[in-house]
Amino acid sequence: MSAFGSPRGGEPIQEMLERMTDSKDAARLNAAIDENLRKIYHEFLDEDIPDRFKLLLEELRKKEAAK
Repeated sequence: MSAFGSPRGGEPIQEMLERMTDSKDAARLNAAIDENLRKIYHEFLDEDIPDRFKLLLEELRKKEAAK
């Protein structure tokens, strides 16, 4: 289970946030948020350029080379 609880049957996120008054809990929450944001960012960086954009870039390169 993630630090945010399960969206299907676990503790709702809002309830979890409301009970987090301890600084250790807040630090754990911040660490979990940081980790998840980093994962999403790295997944985004690893995505390949769509074929449509690759074709457009190739056409642009050809036009630039012809000048």
